[in-house]
Amino acid sequence: MSEEKVKKPRKTTAKKAATTVKAVKAVKAVKAASPASKSKNGAVAVAPIAAKAKPTHEQIAALAHKFYVERGCKHGFHEQDWHRAVRELS
Repeated sequence: MSEEKVKKPRKTTAKKAATTVKAVKAVKAVKAASPASKSKNGAVAVAPIAAKAKPTHEQIAALAHKFYVERGCKHGFHEQDWHRAVRELS
């Protein structure tokens, strides 16, 4: 006969639990704030959230140049500056 190991349920980390609670609260806040209309069958239709506008080429270039100047105008990091600017503006 072999002994079977009993697996204990995993505990949620505090950070993950806090993130989950924040996400749930955010969804509830959006649903409460958005204009909802009931359909014939009683289902609630929630208005879609407006998409964030994409940054323009000029905005990205200006921020990338700022990063270049902050680094002391050292050459060779233009791609990293560009991608960092895109991430921060998105």
